[in-house]
Amino acid sequence: MITRSFLIILCLFCLAGLGLAEADKTSALDFITSDGLFDLEAAREAGVEGSLDLEGYTFTVDPLTGAPKIGEKADRSVPDDQYWHEMAAPGNGVNNTVMAMTVHNNDLVVGGYFTIAGTVGANNIARWDGLNWHAYGSGMNGAVRALAVCGFYLYAGGSFTTANSDAINYLAKWEGGDWVDPGANLNAVVLALTVGGTNNFLYAGGSFTNSGINSNANYIIEYNTSSDIWIRLGTGMNNYVKALTHYDGQLVAAGYFTTAGGIAANNIAKWTGSAWEPLGTGTDNLVNTLTAFNDDLIVGGMFTSAGGVSANRIARWNGGSWQAFGSGMNGTVWALTVFNSELYAGGDFTNAGGTTVSRIAKWTGSSWQAVGAGFDSWASSLCVHGGYLIAGGTFLNAGSGTALRVAKWDGLEWKPMGMGINDAVLALTVYSGDLIAAGRFTEAGGVTANYIASWNGTSWNTLGTGMDALVKTLKVYDGDLYAGGSFTTAGGVSANRIARWNGSTWQSLRLGLNSSPNVMEVYDGYLIVGGGFTTADENPANRIARWNGWNWFSLGTGINGSVFAMTEYDGDLYVGGSFSTAGGITTDKLARWDGTSWHAFGSGVNDVVTCLAEYNDELVVAGLFTTINGIAIDRIARWDGFDWEPFDTGFDNYVSSLITYNGKLIAGGNFAQASGQFISNIARWSGKDWQPLGSGLEGSADALALYNGDLIVGGWLGKAGDKYARYIARWNRPLMDSDGDGYTSLYDCDDNDPFTYPGAAPHDDATACMRDTDDDDYGDENATGDIVPGGDCNDLNPTINPGATEIIADGIDQNCNGVEGCYDDGDGDGYGSTDMIGSADLDCSDVGESYNSTDNCPNIYNPTQADSDGDGIGDACEFICGDANGDESINVGDAVYIINYAFKGGPAPDPIEAGDANCDESCNVGDAVYIINYAFKGGPAPCASCP
Repeated sequence: MITRSFLIILCLFCLAGLGLAEADKTSALDFITSDGLFDLEAAREAGVEGSLDLEGYTFTVDPLTGAPKIGEKADRSVPDDQYWHEMAAPGNGVNNTVMAMTVHNNDLVVGGYFTIAGTVGANNIARWDGLNWHAYGSGMNGAVRALAVCGFYLYAGGSFTTANSDAINYLAKWEGGDWVDPGANLNAVVLALTVGGTNNFLYAGGSFTNSGINSNANYIIEYNTSSDIWIRLGTGMNNYVKALTHYDGQLVAAGYFTTAGGIAANNIAKWTGSAWEPLGTGTDNLVNTLTAFNDDLIVGGMFTSAGGVSANRIARWNGGSWQAFGSGMNGTVWALTVFNSELYAGGDFTNAGGTTVSRIAKWTGSSWQAVGAGFDSWASSLCVHGGYLIAGGTFLNAGSGTALRVAKWDGLEWKPMGMGINDAVLALTVYSGDLIAAGRFTEAGGVTANYIASWNGTSWNTLGTGMDALVKTLKVYDGDLYAGGSFTTAGGVSANRIARWNGSTWQSLRLGLNSSPNVMEVYDGYLIVGGGFTTADENPANRIARWNGWNWFSLGTGINGSVFAMTEYDGDLYVGGSFSTAGGITTDKLARWDGTSWHAFGSGVNDVVTCLAEYNDELVVAGLFTTINGIAIDRIARWDGFDWEPFDTGFDNYVSSLITYNGKLIAGGNFAQASGQFISNIARWSGKDWQPLGSGLEGSADALALYNGDLIVGGWLGKAGDKYARYIARWNRPLMDSDGDGYTSLYDCDDNDPFTYPGAAPHDDATACMRDTDDDDYGDENATGDIVPGGDCNDLNPTINPGATEIIADGIDQNCNGVEGCYDDGDGDGYGSTDMIGSADLDCSDVGESYNSTDNCPNIYNPTQADSDGDGIGDACEFICGDANGDESINVGDAVYIINYAFKGGPAPDPIEAGDANCDESCNVGDAVYIINYAFKGGPAPCASCP
């Protein structure tokens, strides 16, 4: 039985908070069915005792039965998401399922299974006054599944056992600012409430079987408000009641039963005042919801036939027979209501009458139609309030925007309930201490804000009546705020595409522009405006113009295509866009204005430039391009004054915004990959690669600004990290110096290592973030992660670094050049000269290398180092050049000796170098000729360099 099972399950879950030992805990996931329900019988058979462990899982309530459902929490494993924050005034929807809604004292009342409404703690019930959410005391300890207003009072029914911390079981009454017990004393869940009849009685249906006062109430009970008495209705049903309404003057009850008052009644029956009667043969499955429309009773649920007629999940009863609504729905109908004289159905279906819909549809009289883009999850409750159709359920998006489980339909589009901003933010700036946001939106903080609004740190405010069309760009100039876009009025004043706000009113700039500006910049004392226009104040100004506070002026002959980006760099104005010429000069999408004339900037880029900025004394260019000046560079590049350089691998899609935040370059756009990793639409440059900001953004980042020490991001945002962004968000990672090296975590790539910080190794790079553990001013060459490698091959020894003096033949590479210094053993006799050579394997034991420098005859093989006369010169080296026969004189006999050696196989001179009279490092006939010339013709003496 549902009642007993549910109570036992509640007890099991309550035990989880009693501090039982970890060893006593059993995972609730061990007893979950395929549809997420708790299997009580399996738990009983397993002998479960003590608490159930729900760590890592969510606990919700099944919308059909009120039974517990358990599911896995989303894996948000990016710790930096804690630094993303919403920028929304109160009114952000609720944080879990909406199950019921009604209107009380002109406020919308919402019940369900949630703990937050907007930014207010509200346990399972809250009210919306049109601008803000409010709690009802401390709320309930279980789901609120049904709501009704009877007389002056609000009634709430559900699976709770306390209301405002008082013991009140399943049904409570809001009276005098507090929840009170209306005395029903029910023994299980209330699933439905309605008010009606001639005496305006309150009726409750659910899974209960008695009320404490009336035993055998069997799933339905009536409350006589005038006599304060609870009354059972006959013998009730044989299973639970899920929906109640009044039709044709009688109470209709529906749900999942087969008898009412002891007679056959399949899932639906009416109360005549004294007895239950069926509605034909009823339906073949559960009925969830009821309403009256055009004199018919409309029924929605899980059934596929009504009265024997094929009727997929929705049908109508005309008082005598059942009829279908076309081919019906392909999924469950959870809610029905009438809005603007049309029938609306909500549920978990994606097709209605053959038409593709998304969880909600309306009946035109002959067919079903979609209601905008619908929802991303099911709609379980519908209500009309304040001229809107209100929908509640499990959805997170309504139409094309974010709407957290509750949204409103004005007949044309879905709108969130008081979201921060209701459409894209395209521009951001700071003016008079406030953040200014502009774009496509018409609401901010739940109030009308036409395309522009200000944020004072806690709430959104309007700037006059705003504009009549979108705002694309903002700039502060000469103490005023300037706004440009496609509008023609600002604050009700004629202002063609550009206007200024002086703090209290909007003013035009003479006759303005004939088309939208895209970007504004202050340069050389002027406000420079770029875009797609061709006139300013009705005078020629091709896509770019300057304003001095009173009049418009052109910049030469202007540009032949749209301007999207501008910045000042090195005293000149740089302009980017989609143009091919500036001032008549070929300047492919990138040009330079020196104050008087236009100049090309290299050969330009191959696609649109969308943003320009200066960072670390370099010009940064970003956009859609993949080559710049003929060099392959993906979407972002930097100019150092001489050459274009990439930022690592760049991005896989376009960059639309740039800013410097806490010393880091921030890039926003519509990309998913940078530096070989997943980075979602926003990234920061570490000095060597691009890094994510938490898990990034869901939607493009089109505007960036700094406000009160935070990075503000605007665009087509759905989420920022794990937060719902509502088109605007802020990032405020705190500045911490955990390792005490004087650099905060945003600058320091390892804030847990005091030897790692920018400039730690000035000999390598005075600005890069390096590790210098041995404090020798050289960075570790084995650095990993975000740390830039240096040249120090041993960062634990201060005597080893690229600036150290190499010690010869000690087996250590002191100067980190990759080789050891060894002595040159050119003659291979095992003894080295004083000359040094390098050894790549550091051992000085290879051929030609030696650990010593004692060779007394370095160019002649002399392994014994014999030195008979002790003069320091080895015997092998003590000879006379040209004395080939060793008789200690140079004459014709030496020439004959050489000829005999060279041509007749005679003995070689000893050493062979003694025969090298001409010092050509060989012994041949040339040496014999040299000696004859010396001995008989007065020629030069043999080589004087011989020992």
